Amino acid sequence: MINRILRWLCGYVIFVAKGKFPERLINLALVHEIMMINPKGEKGKLTAQTSIHGYYELYALRKNADVTLKIQKKVGLPFFLHRNTRRKGIFVGMIFFVAVIRILSLFIWTVNIHGNKSMSVCEIQNALQQSGIYAGALKKNINIPDSERNFELITGKVGWISLNIIGSNMEVEISESYDKPNISQNKKPANLKARKSGQILKMNIANGKNMVAVGDGVAKGQLLVSGIFHNELFQTTELVHSDGEVFAGVAENFQTTVNKTITFDTVFEQQNRRVIRLLSVKFPLNYQTVDNVFTRQYVLDKFSLNNTALPFEIITEENFGKHSEQISIDPNTARNLADIQLSLYEIFALWNSDIKEKSVNVSQDKNRYCFIGNYYCIEDIADCVEIEMNNKE
Repeated sequence: MINRILRWLCGYVIFVAKGKFPERLINLALVHEIMMINPKGEKGKLTAQTSIHGYYELYALRKNADVTLKIQKKVGLPFFLHRNTRRKGIFVGMIFFVAVIRILSLFIWTVNIHGNKSMSVCEIQNALQQSGIYAGALKKNINIPDSERNFELITGKVGWISLNIIGSNMEVEISESYDKPNISQNKKPANLKARKSGQILKMNIANGKNMVAVGDGVAKGQLLVSGIFHNELFQTTELVHSDGEVFAGVAENFQTTVNKTITFDTVFEQQNRRVIRLLSVKFPLNYQTVDNVFTRQYVLDKFSLNNTALPFEIITEENFGKHSEQISIDPNTARNLADIQLSLYEIFALWNSDIKEKSVNVSQDKNRYCFIGNYYCIEDIADCVEIEMNNKE
Protein backbone atom coordinates (compact mmCIF):
# COMPACT_ATOMS: atom_id res chain seq x y z
CA MET A 1 0.00 0.00 0.00
CA ILE A 2 2.78 2.44 0.91
CA ASN A 3 4.72 1.55 -2.27
CA ARG A 4 1.65 2.25 -4.40
CA ILE A 5 1.21 5.65 -2.76
CA LEU A 6 4.88 6.52 -3.28
CA ARG A 7 4.74 5.43 -6.92
CA TRP A 8 1.65 7.57 -7.45
CA LEU A 9 3.34 10.60 -5.88
CA CYS A 10 6.45 10.15 -8.08
CA GLY A 11 4.48 9.18 -11.18
CA TYR A 12 4.86 6.20 -13.50
CA VAL A 13 3.92 5.11 -17.02
CA ILE A 14 2.44 1.94 -18.47
CA PHE A 15 4.12 1.21 -21.79
CA VAL A 16 4.01 -1.35 -24.56
CA ALA A 17 7.16 -2.72 -26.29
CA LYS A 18 6.68 -4.40 -29.70
CA GLY A 19 9.24 -6.38 -31.71
CA LYS A 20 10.42 -9.85 -32.61
CA PHE A 21 12.10 -10.43 -29.24
CA PRO A 22 10.69 -7.86 -26.71
CA GLU A 23 12.08 -9.93 -23.82
CA ARG A 24 15.49 -8.51 -24.72
CA LEU A 25 14.30 -5.25 -23.20
CA ILE A 26 13.95 -6.98 -19.81
CA ASN A 27 17.55 -8.19 -19.98
CA LEU A 28 18.79 -4.70 -20.86
CA ALA A 29 16.73 -3.25 -17.97
CA LEU A 30 18.39 -5.66 -15.55
CA VAL A 31 21.84 -4.78 -16.83
CA HIS A 32 21.25 -1.04 -16.52
CA GLU A 33 19.35 -1.44 -13.18
CA ILE A 34 16.10 -0.04 -14.54
CA MET A 35 13.03 -1.05 -12.52
CA MET A 36 10.20 -2.68 -14.43
CA ILE A 37 6.97 -3.56 -12.63
CA ASN A 38 4.39 -6.20 -13.58
CA PRO A 39 5.85 -7.19 -16.95
CA LYS A 40 3.41 -9.22 -19.07
CA GLY A 41 4.62 -10.85 -22.24
CA GLU A 42 2.74 -11.93 -25.33
CA LYS A 43 3.89 -12.97 -28.79
CA GLY A 44 5.93 -10.03 -30.07
CA LYS A 45 4.57 -7.75 -27.31
CA LEU A 46 5.55 -6.74 -23.75
CA THR A 47 3.49 -4.61 -21.33
CA ALA A 48 5.06 -3.22 -18.13
CA GLN A 49 5.27 -0.26 -15.77
CA THR A 50 8.24 1.92 -14.95
CA SER A 51 9.07 5.30 -13.48
CA ILE A 52 9.27 8.45 -15.57
CA HIS A 53 13.08 8.46 -15.47
CA GLY A 54 13.15 4.71 -16.15
CA TYR A 55 11.07 5.16 -19.30
CA TYR A 56 13.54 7.72 -20.69
CA GLU A 57 16.38 5.24 -20.14
CA LEU A 58 14.44 2.38 -21.76
CA TYR A 59 13.56 4.61 -24.68
CA ALA A 60 17.30 5.16 -25.29
CA LEU A 61 17.85 1.37 -25.29
CA ARG A 62 14.96 0.48 -27.59
CA LYS A 63 17.16 0.16 -30.70
CA ASN A 64 19.50 -2.28 -28.95
CA ALA A 65 16.51 -4.53 -28.23
CA ASP A 66 15.02 -3.96 -31.70
CA VAL A 67 11.66 -2.91 -30.30
CA THR A 68 9.40 0.11 -30.46
CA LEU A 69 8.05 1.75 -27.30
CA LYS A 70 4.69 3.42 -26.84
CA ILE A 71 3.18 4.90 -23.68
CA GLN A 72 -0.20 3.37 -22.97
CA LYS A 73 -1.10 5.34 -19.81
CA LYS A 74 0.41 8.06 -17.61
CA VAL A 75 -0.38 7.75 -13.90
CA GLY A 76 0.59 9.86 -10.87
CA LEU A 77 0.72 13.29 -9.31
CA PRO A 78 3.24 14.87 -11.76
CA PHE A 79 0.95 14.14 -14.74
CA PHE A 80 -2.09 15.37 -12.82
CA LEU A 81 -0.36 18.65 -12.03
CA HIS A 82 0.84 19.03 -15.62
CA ARG A 83 -2.69 18.52 -16.99
CA ASN A 84 -4.15 21.09 -14.60
CA THR A 85 -1.49 23.82 -14.64
CA ARG A 86 -4.06 26.34 -15.85
CA ARG A 87 -6.61 25.42 -13.17
CA LYS A 88 -5.41 27.58 -10.31
CA GLY A 89 -8.42 26.71 -8.17
CA ILE A 90 -7.18 23.14 -7.75
CA PHE A 91 -3.84 24.29 -6.38
CA VAL A 92 -5.49 26.84 -4.11
CA GLY A 93 -7.87 24.15 -2.87
CA MET A 94 -5.01 21.74 -2.19
CA ILE A 95 -3.10 24.40 -0.25
CA PHE A 96 -6.26 25.29 1.67
CA PHE A 97 -6.94 21.60 2.43
CA VAL A 98 -3.41 21.04 3.74
CA ALA A 99 -3.67 24.22 5.85
CA VAL A 100 -7.03 23.13 7.34
CA ILE A 101 -5.70 19.66 8.17
CA ARG A 102 -2.63 21.23 9.78
CA ILE A 103 -4.76 23.60 11.89
CA LEU A 104 -7.20 20.85 12.91
CA SER A 105 -4.31 18.62 13.98
CA LEU A 106 -3.57 21.14 16.75
CA PHE A 107 -6.86 20.28 18.48
CA ILE A 108 -8.42 17.24 20.15
CA TRP A 109 -10.85 15.63 17.71
CA THR A 110 -12.45 12.95 19.85
CA VAL A 111 -12.42 11.79 23.48
CA ASN A 112 -12.61 7.99 23.83
CA ILE A 113 -13.51 6.63 27.28
CA HIS A 114 -12.57 3.12 28.42
CA GLY A 115 -12.99 1.18 31.68
CA ASN A 116 -16.10 2.84 33.14
CA LYS A 117 -18.69 0.50 34.67
CA SER A 118 -20.98 2.26 37.15
CA MET A 119 -20.23 5.82 35.99
CA SER A 120 -22.14 7.02 32.94
CA VAL A 121 -20.38 8.39 29.86
CA CYS A 122 -22.25 11.70 30.25
CA GLU A 123 -21.03 12.07 33.85
CA ILE A 124 -17.44 11.36 32.80
CA GLN A 125 -17.62 13.78 29.85
CA ASN A 126 -18.89 16.60 32.10
CA ALA A 127 -16.07 16.01 34.60
CA LEU A 128 -13.49 15.87 31.79
CA GLN A 129 -14.78 19.13 30.32
CA GLN A 130 -14.39 20.83 33.70
CA SER A 131 -10.82 19.47 33.71
CA GLY A 132 -10.09 20.97 30.26
CA ILE A 133 -10.53 17.75 28.24
CA TYR A 134 -13.09 17.99 25.42
CA ALA A 135 -13.37 17.78 21.65
CA GLY A 136 -11.94 21.05 20.33
CA ALA A 137 -9.45 21.65 23.16
CA LEU A 138 -6.05 22.94 22.02
CA LYS A 139 -3.53 20.17 22.66
CA LYS A 140 -0.70 22.44 23.76
CA ASN A 141 -2.89 23.95 26.50
CA ILE A 142 -3.68 20.58 28.10
CA ASN A 143 -1.78 19.81 31.30
CA ILE A 144 -2.34 16.07 31.68
CA PRO A 145 -1.24 15.69 35.36
CA ASP A 146 -3.46 18.63 36.43
CA SER A 147 -6.40 17.32 34.39
CA GLU A 148 -6.09 13.86 35.92
CA ARG A 149 -5.94 15.33 39.43
CA ASN A 150 -8.93 17.64 38.85
CA PHE A 151 -10.99 14.80 37.40
CA GLU A 152 -10.40 12.65 40.49
CA LEU A 153 -11.38 15.54 42.77
CA ILE A 154 -14.54 16.34 40.80
CA THR A 155 -15.89 12.79 40.61
CA GLY A 156 -14.55 11.27 43.82
CA LYS A 157 -15.29 7.84 42.33
CA VAL A 158 -12.09 7.13 40.42
CA GLY A 159 -9.18 5.21 41.86
CA TRP A 160 -7.00 5.71 38.80
CA ILE A 161 -7.18 7.62 35.50
CA SER A 162 -4.78 7.87 32.57
CA LEU A 163 -4.99 10.48 29.81
CA ASN A 164 -3.06 9.83 26.59
CA ILE A 165 -3.02 11.96 23.44
CA ILE A 166 -2.68 9.71 20.39
CA GLY A 167 -2.64 11.80 17.23
CA SER A 168 -5.70 14.00 17.56
CA ASN A 169 -7.58 11.61 19.85
CA MET A 170 -7.66 11.68 23.65
CA GLU A 171 -7.72 8.17 25.10
CA VAL A 172 -9.15 8.06 28.64
CA GLU A 173 -8.50 4.94 30.73
CA ILE A 174 -10.47 4.77 34.01
CA SER A 175 -10.39 2.41 36.98
CA GLU A 176 -13.31 3.08 39.30
CA SER A 177 -13.02 2.90 43.08
CA TYR A 178 -15.48 1.10 45.30
CA ASP A 179 -16.54 2.05 48.80
CA LYS A 180 -15.88 -0.63 51.37
CA PRO A 181 -19.07 -1.78 53.08
CA ASN A 182 -19.34 -0.75 56.69
CA ILE A 183 -19.86 -4.10 58.39
CA SER A 184 -20.41 -3.91 62.11
CA GLN A 185 -19.01 -6.94 63.88
CA ASN A 186 -20.59 -6.12 67.24
CA LYS A 187 -24.36 -5.71 67.09
CA LYS A 188 -25.66 -3.05 69.42
CA PRO A 189 -28.47 -3.76 71.96
CA ALA A 190 -31.86 -3.45 70.29
CA ASN A 191 -35.58 -4.23 70.68
CA LEU A 192 -38.04 -5.56 68.14
CA LYS A 193 -41.10 -3.32 67.76
CA ALA A 194 -44.21 -3.64 65.62
CA ARG A 195 -43.94 -1.82 62.33
CA LYS A 196 -47.70 -2.20 61.75
CA SER A 197 -50.82 -3.13 63.71
CA GLY A 198 -52.08 -6.71 63.43
CA GLN A 199 -52.61 -10.09 65.07
CA ILE A 200 -49.59 -12.31 65.85
CA LEU A 201 -49.69 -15.60 63.92
CA LYS A 202 -46.16 -16.95 64.21
CA MET A 203 -42.91 -16.06 66.00
CA ASN A 204 -39.34 -17.17 65.27
CA ILE A 205 -37.18 -15.48 67.90
CA ALA A 206 -33.42 -16.10 67.83
CA ASN A 207 -32.44 -13.68 70.60
CA GLY A 208 -34.25 -11.50 73.16
CA LYS A 209 -37.23 -11.80 75.49
CA ASN A 210 -40.74 -12.31 74.09
CA MET A 211 -43.18 -9.63 75.21
CA VAL A 212 -46.18 -10.94 73.20
CA ALA A 213 -47.56 -14.34 72.29
CA VAL A 214 -49.18 -15.94 69.26
CA GLY A 215 -52.80 -14.79 68.99
CA ASP A 216 -52.20 -11.38 70.61
CA GLY A 217 -53.22 -8.23 68.84
CA VAL A 218 -50.54 -5.56 68.69
CA ALA A 219 -50.52 -1.88 67.78
CA LYS A 220 -47.97 -0.06 65.66
CA GLY A 221 -44.86 0.73 67.71
CA GLN A 222 -45.63 -1.85 70.41
CA LEU A 223 -42.69 -3.75 71.95
CA LEU A 224 -42.57 -7.31 70.64
CA VAL A 225 -39.18 -8.61 71.80
CA SER A 226 -37.14 -6.88 74.47
CA GLY A 227 -33.38 -6.59 74.35
CA ILE A 228 -33.25 -6.23 78.16
CA PHE A 229 -32.77 -9.79 79.35
CA HIS A 230 -32.97 -10.60 83.09
CA ASN A 231 -31.09 -13.73 84.17
CA GLU A 232 -33.04 -15.21 87.12
CA LEU A 233 -30.29 -17.68 87.98
CA PHE A 234 -27.53 -15.14 88.46
CA GLN A 235 -29.82 -12.21 89.20
CA THR A 236 -28.21 -10.11 86.47
CA THR A 237 -29.55 -7.95 83.66
CA GLU A 238 -28.05 -8.09 80.18
CA LEU A 239 -28.55 -5.95 77.11
CA VAL A 240 -28.77 -8.06 73.94
CA HIS A 241 -29.47 -7.49 70.27
CA SER A 242 -32.96 -8.86 69.67
CA ASP A 243 -33.24 -10.88 66.49
CA GLY A 244 -36.05 -12.84 64.90
CA GLU A 245 -39.25 -12.78 62.86
CA VAL A 246 -42.77 -11.94 64.00
CA PHE A 247 -45.46 -12.76 61.45
CA ALA A 248 -48.85 -11.13 61.83
CA GLY A 249 -52.11 -10.78 59.94
CA VAL A 250 -52.27 -7.17 58.77
CA ALA A 251 -55.11 -5.21 57.18
CA GLU A 252 -54.02 -2.86 54.38
CA ASN A 253 -55.98 -0.52 52.14
CA PHE A 254 -55.12 1.63 49.16
CA GLN A 255 -57.28 4.27 47.51
CA THR A 256 -57.06 5.43 43.91
CA THR A 257 -59.32 7.68 41.86
CA VAL A 258 -60.05 7.99 38.14
CA ASN A 259 -61.55 11.16 36.68
CA LYS A 260 -64.64 10.73 34.52
CA THR A 261 -63.09 13.02 31.92
CA ILE A 262 -59.38 12.90 31.21
CA THR A 263 -57.11 14.72 28.80
CA PHE A 264 -55.51 12.47 26.16
CA ASP A 265 -52.32 13.76 24.55
CA THR A 266 -51.25 12.73 21.04
CA VAL A 267 -47.62 13.34 20.12
CA PHE A 268 -46.74 14.02 16.47
CA GLU A 269 -43.45 14.72 14.70
CA GLN A 270 -42.62 18.24 13.55
CA GLN A 271 -39.87 19.76 11.41
CA ASN A 272 -36.38 18.46 12.16
CA ARG A 273 -33.34 20.71 12.32
CA ARG A 274 -29.69 19.77 11.72
CA VAL A 275 -26.39 21.32 12.66
CA ILE A 276 -22.86 20.23 11.86
CA ARG A 277 -20.41 20.43 14.74
CA LEU A 278 -16.77 20.91 13.83
CA LEU A 279 -14.83 20.26 17.04
CA SER A 280 -16.76 22.53 19.44
CA VAL A 281 -18.19 24.97 16.84
CA LYS A 282 -21.71 24.45 15.47
CA PHE A 283 -22.95 25.47 12.00
CA PRO A 284 -26.69 25.19 11.21
CA LEU A 285 -27.63 23.29 8.05
CA ASN A 286 -31.21 24.59 7.96
CA TYR A 287 -32.94 27.53 9.57
CA GLN A 288 -36.53 26.33 10.04
CA THR A 289 -38.45 27.83 12.93
CA VAL A 290 -40.36 25.28 15.01
CA ASP A 291 -43.18 26.50 17.28
CA ASN A 292 -45.11 24.81 20.08
CA VAL A 293 -42.57 22.10 20.74
CA PHE A 294 -43.72 19.62 23.38
CA THR A 295 -40.52 17.59 23.53
CA ARG A 296 -37.41 17.02 21.45
CA GLN A 297 -34.61 14.52 21.14
CA TYR A 298 -31.16 14.72 19.56
CA VAL A 299 -29.58 12.13 17.26
CA LEU A 300 -25.79 12.22 16.88
CA ASP A 301 -24.13 10.90 13.71
CA LYS A 302 -20.36 10.46 13.87
CA PHE A 303 -18.03 9.76 10.97
CA SER A 304 -14.76 7.88 10.70
CA LEU A 305 -12.19 7.05 8.04
CA ASN A 306 -10.11 3.86 8.33
CA ASN A 307 -11.26 3.47 11.96
CA THR A 308 -10.10 7.04 12.71
CA ALA A 309 -12.77 9.40 14.04
CA LEU A 310 -13.19 12.59 12.03
CA PRO A 311 -13.47 15.96 13.84
CA PHE A 312 -17.03 16.67 12.76
CA GLU A 313 -20.46 15.22 13.43
CA ILE A 314 -24.05 15.96 12.48
CA ILE A 315 -26.63 16.60 15.20
CA THR A 316 -30.28 16.13 14.23
CA GLU A 317 -32.88 17.83 16.43
CA GLU A 318 -36.12 15.86 16.23
CA ASN A 319 -39.03 18.00 17.44
CA PHE A 320 -42.43 16.71 18.54
CA GLY A 321 -45.66 18.59 19.11
CA LYS A 322 -48.65 17.66 21.28
CA HIS A 323 -52.34 17.58 20.51
CA SER A 324 -54.74 17.28 23.47
CA GLU A 325 -58.37 16.12 23.50
CA GLN A 326 -60.93 15.32 26.19
CA ILE A 327 -62.05 11.71 26.56
CA SER A 328 -64.96 10.45 28.67
CA ILE A 329 -64.23 7.40 30.82
CA ASP A 330 -66.91 4.74 31.28
CA PRO A 331 -67.07 2.55 34.45
CA ASN A 332 -65.39 -0.47 32.81
CA THR A 333 -62.45 1.58 31.55
CA ALA A 334 -62.15 3.25 34.96
CA ARG A 335 -62.02 -0.16 36.65
CA ASN A 336 -59.25 -1.30 34.27
CA LEU A 337 -57.21 1.81 35.04
CA ALA A 338 -57.76 1.32 38.77
CA ASP A 339 -56.69 -2.33 38.53
CA ILE A 340 -53.40 -1.17 37.05
CA GLN A 341 -52.80 1.20 39.98
CA LEU A 342 -53.74 -1.50 42.48
CA SER A 343 -51.34 -3.96 40.81
CA LEU A 344 -48.53 -1.40 41.05
CA TYR A 345 -49.31 -0.92 44.73
CA GLU A 346 -49.13 -4.67 45.31
CA ILE A 347 -45.80 -4.91 43.48
CA PHE A 348 -44.04 -2.00 45.15
CA ALA A 349 -45.74 -1.62 48.55
CA LEU A 350 -46.72 -5.21 49.37
CA TRP A 351 -43.77 -6.98 47.72
CA ASN A 352 -42.78 -8.60 51.05
CA SER A 353 -46.31 -9.60 52.05
CA ASP A 354 -48.34 -12.75 51.46
CA ILE A 355 -51.75 -11.48 50.26
CA LYS A 356 -54.49 -13.79 51.52
CA GLU A 357 -57.62 -11.76 50.76
CA LYS A 358 -58.41 -8.87 48.46
CA SER A 359 -61.59 -6.87 47.82
CA VAL A 360 -62.27 -3.60 45.99
CA ASN A 361 -64.96 -1.08 47.03
CA VAL A 362 -66.23 1.22 44.27
CA SER A 363 -67.96 4.58 44.63
CA GLN A 364 -68.37 7.66 42.48
CA ASP A 365 -69.35 11.28 42.58
CA LYS A 366 -69.99 13.91 39.93
CA ASN A 367 -66.41 14.10 38.63
CA ARG A 368 -64.64 10.86 39.45
CA TYR A 369 -64.69 7.18 40.35
CA CYS A 370 -63.16 6.09 43.65
CA PHE A 371 -61.66 2.62 44.21
CA ILE A 372 -60.48 1.32 47.59
CA GLY A 373 -58.47 -1.90 47.67
CA ASN A 374 -58.74 -3.83 50.95
CA TYR A 375 -56.08 -6.45 51.65
CA TYR A 376 -55.49 -9.00 54.36
CA CYS A 377 -51.78 -9.96 54.34
CA ILE A 378 -49.34 -11.97 56.38
CA GLU A 379 -45.97 -10.30 56.80
CA ASP A 380 -43.05 -9.89 59.16
CA ILE A 381 -43.85 -6.78 61.22
CA ALA A 382 -40.74 -6.89 63.46
CA ASP A 383 -38.67 -3.72 63.23
CA CYS A 384 -35.25 -3.61 64.93
CA VAL A 385 -34.90 -0.46 67.09
CA GLU A 386 -31.65 0.31 68.89
CA ILE A 387 -31.86 0.77 72.64
CA GLU A 388 -30.84 4.28 73.59
CA MET A 389 -28.69 4.53 76.70
CA ASN A 390 -28.10 7.81 78.50
CA ASN A 391 -24.96 8.04 80.62
CA LYS A 392 -25.52 10.27 83.60
CA GLU A 393 -22.74 11.15 86.00
